[in-house]
Amino acid sequence: MPSNSENIASFIALSKNSMVYQMEEENLSGAAKTVFNEFSAEAERKGLVYRLEIPQGIKDKVYVDYDRLQEVIGNLLSNAVKYTIKGSVTVKLVQPNKKRVRVEIVDTGVGISKEEQKKLFQKFQRIETNVGKTTGTGLGLYISKLIVEKFNGSIGVESDVGRGSTF
Repeated sequence: MPSNSENIASFIALSKNSMVYQMEEENLSGAAKTVFNEFSAEAERKGLVYRLEIPQGIKDKVYVDYDRLQEVIGNLLSNAVKYTIKGSVTVKLVQPNKKRVRVEIVDTGVGISKEEQKKLFQKFQRIETNVGKTTGTGLGLYISKLIVEKFNGSIGVESDVGRGSTF
């Protein structure tokens, strides 16, 4: 009998090839604001400084499936709030050049070692931590990576243990 993880992996393999995307030109800031608001109560409950930074005049139109975009931002923001005990979580839109815009989720959480970072976006990989209960299938970042790459984007992390992370 297949395990739950094997069933999920089979579903992802099938879904990846048959997923129907509703592609539209959308503002990245709209998705960021919507998802930011969804996690504000949890951030407040934990006593975190919770910020949204969207520069005026940012050119943030992207061609994506809006719901999938929200799923990715939600996954990253959920992790940031979950693994930050004290300090802050910030959602930022950044435009490094005229052709690129990105969402950054910056936290002052536990951080991730360089060794663990290598595993982050792989199927069924989770970081073990002493912060709360480590739950989930280890698929959130893997699925987020697939979605972002489908939209010709990239996803990554910068982190130091004890200093937090930026996704």
